[in-house]
Amino acid sequence: AKTGVLGSDLEAELKPAKDRKLAVLMDVSFKGFDPGKETLAEPGLRDVLGAVFGSEEREGPAPHDKVVFLATVPANDPLTKGDHGLFAATALDALQGKADTEGYAPDGLVTVDELFKYVEKEIADQARQ
Repeated sequence: AKTGVLGSDLEAELKPAKDRKLAVLMDVSFKGFDPGKETLAEPGLRDVLGAVFGSEEREGPAPHDKVVFLATVPANDPLTKGDHGLFAATALDALQGKADTEGYAPDGLVTVDELFKYVEKEIADQARQ
């Protein structure tokens, strides 16, 4: 409870980015703590997405200029790789150029699509190993 971040805290931090493109990569263990005798509400996917996209009720699709990558849904524990989360390790590899595959040659830029394809494939492959 002392080191946790509430979705409402995250929403306040991300509010200035409301009109900007935004990519959020979260390698978080929502169950990686012992609350002791304190009762804590478990966050849901709606809480996490509400923090990024805004909690006010909206109609229609989520904004097209924002993307959220989660290591896992809040109800599950994330996979690990060594001392780190598998998602974080894979996302770092991707952003350092391993996902830069679109076009004829790497261009030094990793797009959201490249990141998604790389992370989805690599995490599935490494999880099976």
